[in-house]
Amino acid sequence: MKITSDSEGGADGVRNASIPVQCDVYKSPLKEHLYLYVDRDQGFDRVPEELLQRFGEPLLSLSIELTATRRLAREDPRLVLANLAEHGYHLQLPPALKK
Repeated sequence: MKITSDSEGGADGVRNASIPVQCDVYKSPLKEHLYLYVDRDQGFDRVPEELLQRFGEPLLSLSIELTATRRLAREDPRLVLANLAEHGYHLQLPPALKK
């Protein structure tokens, strides 16, 4: 994630949780209920190639403005935002695979 100014977040590049992130959510054509969240500005730049190969050709499912308070069906938005900041993506596993 890009380094932000103090008004947007800390110098470590982690965005302030109250600032919306434009997020694209892709579903896997290979596994039902497997979704990949990415920051729209970065796309797949930080997603490991091996993950993309296993995920299959990503199919855009939806585009959202993600904040820490936005309700998501199966994920904690704060966890998604943290993973986007730290790793550049968030992988939502199918319900049966989550623990």
